Amino acid sequence: MERKPNFYRLLGLSKDATPEEIRRAYHEAVLRLHPDVNINPGDTELFLGIQNAFEVLSDPHLRVEYDRDLPPHEHKKPINLEVLYSQSRLLRSDEPQLIYALISLIPAEDSTTQTTLPLNICLVLDRSTSMQGERLDNLKKTAIRLARELKEKGSLSIVTFSDRAEVLLPSGANREIWEIESAIHLLQSAGGTEIFQGLKAAVAEVYRRLDNSAVNHIVLVTDGRTYGDEQASLELANIAARRGVAITCLGIGSEWNDVFLDKLATASGGSSAYVADSDEIEKNLQDIIKNLSQSLVSEVALHGRSNPNVELTCAFRLHPKTGELLKHDPIYLGNLPNNGNLDILLEFLVHPSHEKHERVNLFSGRINYQYVHNLNSLDSMFINLNREHGVMPTEEKPPEAIVRAVERLTLYRMQETAYLDINAGNLEPAIERLEYLASRLVSIDELELSKTILDEVANLKKGLSISASSKKRIKYGTRALLLSGGQNIHLP
Repeated sequence: MERKPNFYRLLGLSKDATPEEIRRAYHEAVLRLHPDVNINPGDTELFLGIQNAFEVLSDPHLRVEYDRDLPPHEHKKPINLEVLYSQSRLLRSDEPQLIYALISLIPAEDSTTQTTLPLNICLVLDRSTSMQGERLDNLKKTAIRLARELKEKGSLSIVTFSDRAEVLLPSGANREIWEIESAIHLLQSAGGTEIFQGLKAAVAEVYRRLDNSAVNHIVLVTDGRTYGDEQASLELANIAARRGVAITCLGIGSEWNDVFLDKLATASGGSSAYVADSDEIEKNLQDIIKNLSQSLVSEVALHGRSNPNVELTCAFRLHPKTGELLKHDPIYLGNLPNNGNLDILLEFLVHPSHEKHERVNLFSGRINYQYVHNLNSLDSMFINLNREHGVMPTEEKPPEAIVRAVERLTLYRMQETAYLDINAGNLEPAIERLEYLASRLVSIDELELSKTILDEVANLKKGLSISASSKKRIKYGTRALLLSGGQNIHLP
């Protein structure tokens, strides 16, 4: 017997969706998938299915008949949504006020699985002159191990680049493992660093095997700065994100551009990491591959907008990989692991308004995601963040999870502000911030990171600049605190 299509899942709704939610979901899908504006393969068929779903679910009599024959488990969603706010109400004030929302996507109890997902991975490996020696040797060893592990578990392609790109292992190529190992062994370092060339070839390889039932991902490993092609690389990352392809970046050593790689990764919902020594390459890459294969949902994206008098000032992913997110629409959030949460901290600045509404809409929209354990199952859920105006309870305290997240976000921003001061020649406030940051780190037993900061403060006082390696240790070290949780820091 032919299986009945799940109209609720097509529209990203639960079975108890209201008529208004059904209409809204349909209109949003039309804007996104109409054949006149969308040419992605397979989207025309999806659009026709959504039209059929709306015709049935918007008619009360047809919906009753449809629901009668729908298996009970068919409408269940694989994830649940929880939201915590830093305060229960907003004050009526002539001054702007900050409010935080902690969004948690949590696997539903009956949706977790130990199944390892197929991967469609492209490794993009820097082989420029600066990679010569131990770095390239360790990278080659790791690439060989990954090729052995992934040969039977999914699609692996390998692209190398310097000032030009070469496809070392094409996606889906039926090659013997000895051929792959031989090609990797023969890699030689030469030339400059042009990341766009490597990314362009990598995107083409992932597209060749693009599969909604797999995790489609690019992993970029580099130790150098790219020049003149940053904007082209970011535009390519945005295009890849719209096709469900995310990018993870690993920067080796101290000479790479951390600001650029952060943007490149977060533009697509990926992450970036600092690899201090080349012997850490293997562990980092193994962890990335393992985490990707254990995703429950992928391509998670937050679509929507804020009220005109509400400004989204910061979006930060706390878990599973920490990182500041780009505040465009949509905001790509990454993957939800099978055994953990996807936690996002949003910071809103609410400006005074002459309109006296009882409730302020902070953000409204949808969270879209791909349920990778159910082929071609594109799901979504509505999200509406709002707070009432009123008098704040005198004894109210923010939720502990919000307190920890905001405190650690404050520390992360402190080092960023210090670097801005240094670049502007304002050394005195920069030194004060770094010294305060070091003292706070001591209070939570982050002694090594605190010492790194104090050593650099001593250099600043001598008229020296902060070393590139220490700057990255401080930046990625304070960012990792957002993931660690733990005791409170008690910022004044």
